[in-house]
Amino acid sequence: MRNITNLMDKAETALIETTLVNDGIIKKSKVSAIAGFGAVVINLDLLPALAVYENNHPKIVQALGKIVAPDENSFFAYCKTKITAPNSTLSDKRLLKEQVIDASVALKIMARTFKFDEDEN
Repeated sequence: MRNITNLMDKAETALIETTLVNDGIIKKSKVSAIAGFGAVVINLDLLPALAVYENNHPKIVQALGKIVAPDENSFFAYCKTKITAPNSTLSDKRLLKEQVIDASVALKIMARTFKFDEDEN
């Protein structure tokens, strides 16, 4: 069973702490980027998706990290180490991928609870 409901509070906190949300407002482009993360994971797999987002949307990767591995400084490095470790099993990799996707869904849901920045230029 997915535990997305249990991640909602963490997602809200992550959105605020990473300044994706400022004064209760989030940019529409950030909501779109958050919403698209799952599709990027499906198309590229987890590590390449995180690499793309680390480069183009680092705050989103930070927010995912605050949910999945809050004690880690670099979530991308954490995932890379977990996935490429010699003793990492396929089950470990699948579990990490599921945790990250669940976190992204929680971020997506919570991002839509804030007001959108209508004047993005």
